[in-house]
Amino acid sequence: MTFASYGLNKLLVDNTGELNYTEPTPIQEQAIPLIMEGSDVIGLAQTGTGKTAAFALPMIDRLMLSERSRAPRALIVAPTRELAEQIFQACRQLGKGSGISGVTMYGGTAMRPQLRALERGVDVVIGCPGRILDHLERGTFDPTNLEMVVFDEADQMFDMGFFPVIRRIKEFLPTQRQTLLFTATMPKEIKSLAEEIVTNAKTIKIGKTGLSKTVSHNMYSVADSQKRELLLELIKDSSVGSAIVFTRTKRRAKAIDDLMSSSGVAVTSLQGNLSQAKRQRAIDGFRSGKFKVLIATDIAARGIDISQVSHVINFDMPDTVEAYTHRTGRTGRAERLGDAISFVTSGDRRMLKRIQGNLRISMKEIQMPVSIQGAKKRKPNSASGRASHLPSSGRSAQRRPSASSKRRPQSARRRNVKGGAGRRRAS
Repeated sequence: MTFASYGLNKLLVDNTGELNYTEPTPIQEQAIPLIMEGSDVIGLAQTGTGKTAAFALPMIDRLMLSERSRAPRALIVAPTRELAEQIFQACRQLGKGSGISGVTMYGGTAMRPQLRALERGVDVVIGCPGRILDHLERGTFDPTNLEMVVFDEADQMFDMGFFPVIRRIKEFLPTQRQTLLFTATMPKEIKSLAEEIVTNAKTIKIGKTGLSKTVSHNMYSVADSQKRELLLELIKDSSVGSAIVFTRTKRRAKAIDDLMSSSGVAVTSLQGNLSQAKRQRAIDGFRSGKFKVLIATDIAARGIDISQVSHVINFDMPDTVEAYTHRTGRTGRAERLGDAISFVTSGDRRMLKRIQGNLRISMKEIQMPVSIQGAKKRKPNSASGRASHLPSSGRSAQRRPSASSKRRPQSARRRNVKGGAGRRRAS
């Protein structure tokens, strides 16, 4: 199959060639024809499979053919500002020269430019649930002309507590619309939501959902006091090109960042209290290779799309099987090889069993380096003992964010989806 064989506008086909999209990925091959025929679609595919282009190409093609209006004609809902921005950039590249314009809605930017964009008219709204609902309730976002609505990474939105907001958004949407929902996993909560928002949907399942076949899964049996020395040993290995290290709390992320910086490692971190500008600098620095290591919590890392990550290291084991899926999905993207390494303490054994059982994988246990095997016997205040400065992993004390804290208003920026000059320009 080729992109031209779907009947897409020639301009879009040419754009895929410029982006070196040689042939459709499995999710694109199955989703594009269904979306172009107008069907509602539920797509189960792990991250990095090309699902953004799978919905963006037929969406832009449809908008190029349909009658223009000042009110938005397509809505894409994403769990995080980073993912919203990545979708916008993908639409901008794929829709170059199409004249289709878009606006992103998320926190950390002023409200006024966003309002001006909506007043002047925009084709596509790409944003996070809280800010989208804000505009719908204010009456500043007119949804009556929406032809297509996309919910991307629905499982992440569930993890972040956005489902009540999405159900509220649904009340504003026109009945006659095409709805697409994409997710890496399909627990009962997402299946229930899908039944509410799609109609006679066609379901696409790409391979074994949740885990990439190009990722190897390994583990070390450790004491908490051994983790830091082991992490430094691994990061300094020449086989580690770039790594995302996951911790359970932002305090531990900060402590590990400090440790690695003092050890001469090029490291940055994502913590929940960073400003948008600082978050973006950290992500851009990691993507460009300025930083070898990115330390993050699950929430702080939502929506990050960086294609060439060689290793994911679970410094702290995740609290859910879905979180393990999302963490490890950040390596081995686009058929590249990747390594997922987990530090497993005695208290993590139950979660390890759940992960291996639910995902049908068997993590290979790696022998602990001889130089570290005695670390757990050292006293916390020994010469090598920085472990005394590492905050508690916080498994027992961890709390889910309240519903109100998850619905922080999100603002936006308006820019052209297309690359060149066009009918609607950004302010």
